[in-house]
Amino acid sequence: MNPLTRLMESSKFHYLLVSLALMIVSYPFIEGRGLAAHLFLAIILAIFFSSLYMLDHSPRLRLFAYFNGGMMLLFGMLSSFMPVLPQVLEVIFAVSTLSFFVFLVMAIFADFLHTKEVTADTISGAACVYLLIGIIWSLAYGLLEHIYPGSFRFTVPKQTIHLTNTSSFSYFSFVTLTTVGFGDITPVSKGAKLLVIMEAILGQLYIAIFLARIIGSYQRVKKSDPPPKGEK
Repeated sequence: MNPLTRLMESSKFHYLLVSLALMIVSYPFIEGRGLAAHLFLAIILAIFFSSLYMLDHSPRLRLFAYFNGGMMLLFGMLSSFMPVLPQVLEVIFAVSTLSFFVFLVMAIFADFLHTKEVTADTISGAACVYLLIGIIWSLAYGLLEHIYPGSFRFTVPKQTIHLTNTSSFSYFSFVTLTTVGFGDITPVSKGAKLLVIMEAILGQLYIAIFLARIIGSYQRVKKSDPPPKGEK
């Protein structure tokens, strides 16, 4: 195996992690029409291509990613370039984006099942799942509020220009995921409360069980590595 191939196989999650982190950090600044919508589309493109890079080993998963991701990109471009996007297309864009991120979580878990050695890239993949959980729930909150207005109570005016890049729900999702709970956004409907409970429990269980196990296995592998030549 040449060095380039070895490098690609050992860093397949790093690029996705950077793309997801960029999306989360940029959320408060990319909400709106015009340039903000174009920047959001660029980040979606970065996530899409880094996902294809991650799925290079599986033609079947790449095929599904092309189909689902293609729909996401199509409606994303319509949302970016059309002054006013019909609500039906807006919902389709949100649903296709949500399903694509759910697919990424499943693909990463499938990769973990076949992983025999825990590496730094494996930890990056586990971090990707954690960020994806927050993004998935933010999309779910936006869809719920769009379908059933009034599901959430806001102490400040909410911003819902796009279902897919609403910073209010992104902020609320990660506050819930980390169980901080500032109280400036409150679930009101039963569906909203159920989603909040599920995210809060999943976030804590993921850190306590899965992510801790991944990091623990990585530390054991590092300790068991043979010392460099010349050292005892």
